Amino acid sequence: MKEFLAIFITIIATNRITEKVYEMMKVDYSLFEDPFILKWFLMDICLFFIIAFLIYSLLKFLIEKASARFS
Repeated sequence: MKEFLAIFITIIATNRITEKVYEMMKVDYSLFEDPFILKWFLMDICLFFIIAFLIYSLLKFLIEKASARFS
């Protein structure tokens, strides 16, 4: 249950953070003929996994600390 909760929150938070990063970068996909070129796809994947790993690690740590404190 703890793992599921951490993964669920990680996915939601990572999607929102990734959207905010692209808003700050002002990425305009209309500048490219093909919006799904490999460079942008790899950047999407790398950014998503870096943010997801950090959020997941933090959530897992916090959930373990909280469960140890309340058990």
